[in-house]
Order: sequence, then structure tokens, then C-alpha cells
Amino acid sequence: MLDIETRFNYSGIDRVIHVVSIFPQEMKKIARAAFSRRINLPVLQQLRKTPKRRYWTAGDFESDASRRAFFAKTGGKAYVRTGKYAAGWKADITEDEQSITFGYANPVPYADKVGGQGQVRGHTITGWPFSGDIMTANQPRSVMVFGEAIGSYLDEQLAP
Repeated sequence: MLDIETRFNYSGIDRVIHVVSIFPQEMKKIARAAFSRRINLPVLQQLRKTPKRRYWTAGDFESDASRRAFFAKTGGKAYVRTGKYAAGWKADITEDEQSITFGYANPVPYADKVGGQGQVRGHTITGWPFSGDIMTANQPRSVMVFGEAIGSYLDEQLAP
């Protein structure tokens, strides 16, 4: 005679139910910690990267009118960087019941012209990075980091 049995021991199911019940709130904590430790600083470093100084040429401007306006504003003198744009980048975390959002903002009035959607040709040519490209490039890494952090948490919580 041959007897074959498969036994399912569900004694640990209470722990699984507990982990699942607290998971949404825990996931926000995990995401916030992973963001702070592994994502935030590298992204801020990329956003704050300042290109080497170079002199503007006529080809750096959209039009002759924009060139004249630039030099009229600077009084014909070379522009001196203040460092406010690079230093202006700040990280922000917002959350609601269903989600957590990580974002970056730069409050200086001209930020959009230097590295945003309204980036002018001269800033592109001089090497200021486009913030949208930086965010797009970091998205796959962010997903991977969050996935690893959540996987580690679940392994830790559900380990026998």
C-alpha cells in the first residue's frame, strides 16, 4: 500500500493577514525611506549640475531680438552666475490615502527657462540639463529600488 499526503500548515496565516492589513501604510514608509536613502540625492545632484561657463554667441539665441534683450538686460557685461538655480532644487513628498508622490521643484522665477519645458536654446547649448530628461532617466531605477525595498520588507515579515 502507498499513501501520499500533502499537508498545508496554515499556522502562519495570521501573520500574513496582519502584514496585508498594514501593508498600505507600511509601503509608504518603505517608499519614503528608499527614496531618501537611494534616489533623492543622486537626482538632486543631477538637477543641480552646473555646466562649465562659456561665452554666449549670436547662435545661442532664438532671434536677434532675444539676443539684444539679453545684452540690454545685462548692460553688455558678461552674466555672472548666482548659483540660485542650482541651489533652488528641493525634493517634495506628498501622499494621500491611495498614493505617495515624490517630486522636485525649483522656485526661482527663471527655472523653467534654464531647465524646464520652456528651456531656451542658449541654456541647452551651454549644457544646462533638461529636468524632464533627468526624471525620465531615473524612473526605471526608482521602480527597481522601490521593488527591492518592498520585496525585502515582505521577506522579513513573512520569513518562517
